[in-house]
Amino acid sequence: MAFFPNYIRKCYQLIKQAETRKPFPQENIPECSEILNEFRQKYSLWEPHLFLHSDEILCTDEFASDVSYKISTNFKLYKVLEWISKKILSTLGIDNYLSINVYIRISTSMLNKLVEQGCITKSENIYIHDNLVRNVSSLLSELNTENLPF
Repeated sequence: MAFFPNYIRKCYQLIKQAETRKPFPQENIPECSEILNEFRQKYSLWEPHLFLHSDEILCTDEFASDVSYKISTNFKLYKVLEWISKKILSTLGIDNYLSINVYIRISTSMLNKLVEQGCITKSENIYIHDNLVRNVSSLLSELNTENLPF
């Protein structure tokens, strides 16, 4: 199973544990579509892990750590990624693939503009964009799998 849907499930589990102050069993975690709907209604959809390495939660290599640090400290990058995250995660499972692809193209343009402005390097742009596409694809795949009748 892909990283990002598992990450979303883990966040949900931790939120529920914090709300109830009791362990929240993994078997009580709903499908990703239900989690996203609840997140849309109750919580912010700004999720920086949408742009980070998609195979594990912790950044283990130096480049990933540098990008994570830059997301936290570069205000222009932070605001762009916040907009991208909120826009894409708020429409996943609601809009169709065409809308999501349009948002990804807009995101690509916004990230390229940050490279032109010197806010991020080209390699950081590639890293962020690659993980965005990979994580959105894995989440879309998970949502589509949930909707199968068998």
